[in-house]
Amino acid sequence: MNGTKILLDTNIILSLFEGDSDLGIVLQGVEPYLSFVCELELLSNKYISRDHQECVEMFLANCHIIDLNDGIKEMTRYVQWEYGLKLPYALIASTAMTLGIPLLSAEHQFEKVKELIFVLYQS
Repeated sequence: MNGTKILLDTNIILSLFEGDSDLGIVLQGVEPYLSFVCELELLSNKYISRDHQECVEMFLANCHIIDLNDGIKEMTRYVQWEYGLKLPYALIASTAMTLGIPLLSAEHQFEKVKELIFVLYQS
């Protein structure tokens, strides 16, 4: 995946913080993008200690954070109607679809979205 733009799901980032070295290798040279949903999930995660919040903020500073826009809103409506994903998942999938980049996640739910370029990560 060298030089590739990719949208990362929250579970991928948490796995990185937990020391998944295989994932670290996979993501070398990747240009990371995040949905604002993942940003909020990371910043408000009660399992990340205050000491580690600085690491989270440094990581986020090196990512492209994609905010909600009209295109993502419209795509989210479609994804929810067509595939029945819960709102956070629909927003994340729609962000990747709107950008035209792959989504890397450990969540199997994304597999049902046919229009999504989805990469399932299994540690």
